[in-house]
Amino acid sequence: MPRKRAGVCLSSLVMALVAGALPAAAQDGAGDPPALTPQTIRSITDQFRKHGLADAPAKPDGAVRLATYNIHDLFDADDDPALRDRNEDSGKTMTPERRAATAHALRAIGADILALQEVESFDALEWYRREALADMGYTYAASEDVGHSLGMEQGVLSRFPILATQTWADRVIGEHPPLYRGRPNRYAGQPMTFRRSPLMVEVGLVEEADEADLGIIPEDQRLTLLVVHAKTGDGSEAWRAAEGKAIAAIVGELTQSRPERRIVVLGDFAVPAGEGHLAPLLNAGLTDVFAAGEVESTAGTDADATATDIDGGRNCLILLGEGVSLAEGATPFVLGTLAPPERLDRRMAYRMPGFASDHYPVVCDLAR
Repeated sequence: MPRKRAGVCLSSLVMALVAGALPAAAQDGAGDPPALTPQTIRSITDQFRKHGLADAPAKPDGAVRLATYNIHDLFDADDDPALRDRNEDSGKTMTPERRAATAHALRAIGADILALQEVESFDALEWYRREALADMGYTYAASEDVGHSLGMEQGVLSRFPILATQTWADRVIGEHPPLYRGRPNRYAGQPMTFRRSPLMVEVGLVEEADEADLGIIPEDQRLTLLVVHAKTGDGSEAWRAAEGKAIAAIVGELTQSRPERRIVVLGDFAVPAGEGHLAPLLNAGLTDVFAAGEVESTAGTDADATATDIDGGRNCLILLGEGVSLAEGATPFVLGTLAPPERLDRRMAYRMPGFASDHYPVVCDLAR
């Protein structure tokens, strides 16, 4: 009981601080939640931002702005009859408040191509685009089943034409080990597949193109994205290691099929690179975007400029392949959004007005 009372007191304090961060005009009648206008979200974020930049740098002329964002549980309001019991999706709809907060961040960065993780389905992605980003120019969208039991996929929204998509949901990448989290693994010895297959999306960097012209877009005007979301959780090191090797193999296969293909691997790698699961990709010639250019300082924050999640970790990355480079003068960055105070239960954090996601958008500007 004492812990529960302490949690309630802390959450009440946080809500009081949120109210104090709001402009007077945003505070409605007694007991009403604050109106989540862009000004309100900005005011709250300024109060609770821990990491990243408060404002997105301007995009250099002629550059292509690319971003990755684990948007956290983007579920629409439609009940998927295929999801039942512990995978039930009913009641998980992204709230209007979180739609407003995530859209505020995405509008701030203004990416031309946006790779998202934790998208329920293509229909959910389309629903979000209509409800939250209808005027952002994302004419093209892609999301496919990647083999996850909860139906969680990766998705792409783009201002440029999408030329092709592919997944590898059934690809065998290894064998399940004898132990999982220190206990006998019920899947021991069975074939291991991706927890979530990479989503390959090929984009044509042209303003518009007739269907008949898509196949003749030259290689230097194409970009191949591999959007990933690695296996999460302690005890999954062997699974992530297998995924890293398999993604590197896919990069090799795609390159072999078209040697001039320009590839970017991006998304949520679940844990920092120090675990070693990224080594096959880095050894294959891909470069962490933050190693490819200067990082803008983050005065007023208490952590590394490259922290990509609310706990200060750096799990979300953009890795550039051969032939892909930053635009001249470009500065890769992380856009900071609301991060809850320490010790606040994460379930309460998600209820804070202005909370967007447990991750931040990671952004870079590429040479055309």
